[in-house]
Amino acid sequence: MRKLFTLFAALAAVSSSQAQQDPQFTQFFFNKPMLNPASVGIHDNICATLFNRLQWTGFKGAPRTTQFTGDASLKNFINMDVGVGLTVFNESIGFFNNTGLRLAGAYRIPIGELGRLSLGLDLGFLNQSLNPDWVYADPNDPNIPNKASSIAFDAGLGAMFQAANWYAGLSMTHIPGMKLRDLNQKMARHLWLIGGYTFRGIGGNPNWDVSPNLAIKSDLKVLSFDVNCNVIFKQRYWGGLNYRFQDAVALNLGATFLQKPKWSLGAGYSYDLTTSRIIRFSSGTHELMLRYCFIINAEPRSGGGFRVRDLDMLRD
Repeated sequence: MRKLFTLFAALAAVSSSQAQQDPQFTQFFFNKPMLNPASVGIHDNICATLFNRLQWTGFKGAPRTTQFTGDASLKNFINMDVGVGLTVFNESIGFFNNTGLRLAGAYRIPIGELGRLSLGLDLGFLNQSLNPDWVYADPNDPNIPNKASSIAFDAGLGAMFQAANWYAGLSMTHIPGMKLRDLNQKMARHLWLIGGYTFRGIGGNPNWDVSPNLAIKSDLKVLSFDVNCNVIFKQRYWGGLNYRFQDAVALNLGATFLQKPKWSLGAGYSYDLTTSRIIRFSSGTHELMLRYCFIINAEPRSGGGFRVRDLDMLRD
């Protein structure tokens, strides 16, 4: 029975990877560079963000994802509104292990007093490897595929508009539609539409803000979405709920623990409760986010330059 459950987990995870192919995060509002290269450096500071996600805990073969993102604004160094970023991730899903790296650049154009339009590009690679041994260790069985690995070039494009209280972005990942020949796999192009709004001073109380966020994603065959709403207290503490279409509901909590004139450290946690049939085999999903941000300029803003129209820990 345990082997059947393990095999079910592997097949479910592989099916998920075929449908989505991009790492999935509940706290997507903190992970915009992964979804849209135009967002790198958009908050005019330098940030390092680490994610660790344990999905469908309770059986072997469930997705496990670790991601590091660093992004920075260069406008204080080169007198141009330019952002750069680096994203590295590793994800194991059933038989597969995916490792990716992306370098991103963005250029922002002021649109009068409305805000800034950002255009971005990322380039990198994706490596996918196959290791079926943990499911059934019989090298003489012709129905079990052999170990294999394949690497391919990757690229993405995006645009984002940033206003005083809201943001919206459209992007496409895996534009080359690259083929992983040794694995007979092809990466689907993905469209992402993300956005959010911060309602400030709810009920006339300046200590309370509300920030809804949305991410719509499609591989040009299947459409899905994540919707989130966070309540922010004193610009430092937040909590909220997420819903992922036909997949999960989630609770997320977080805080800015350390706040200094030139830097700040914050953390967020989310717990997903699966709403699909996988709930029979899983005790839920855990996701942890750590973020350190700082600024380098002659006249530092409070709190390491955080800008939180869309919940990045401190607003302007």
